[in-house]
Amino acid sequence: IEGAVGENFSMKVKLVNPTGVNIPCSKLNFHPSYRIYDLEGVLVHDHEPLRSPINELPAFSKKSHELIIKLPNKPGKYILKTSFVHEYVNWMIDLPKYVGDDVIVFVTQ
Repeated sequence: IEGAVGENFSMKVKLVNPTGVNIPCSKLNFHPSYRIYDLEGVLVHDHEPLRSPINELPAFSKKSHELIIKLPNKPGKYILKTSFVHEYVNWMIDLPKYVGDDVIVFVTQ
């Protein structure tokens, strides 16, 4: 992925719920999102990722979803990692059994 500083774009992701329980995402404040890291794997702290809310993730479902991405405010090469965020609780990417994709991002002036 390549784009300009601060540019917004969308990226298709697959959301998977392997459990037998419907997840009421909007009620739980649980949103698809992402985190941005430098090439050393350090989280870019001055970048607040956008959320791409969904109402519910049905039991045993696999669904396509548009994730809205905002690129960092500094040019460079970054790693984007998709993750759900449970607001004010945690990022799924920070849990021991995280499963997600890494995307290399080039940010230009």
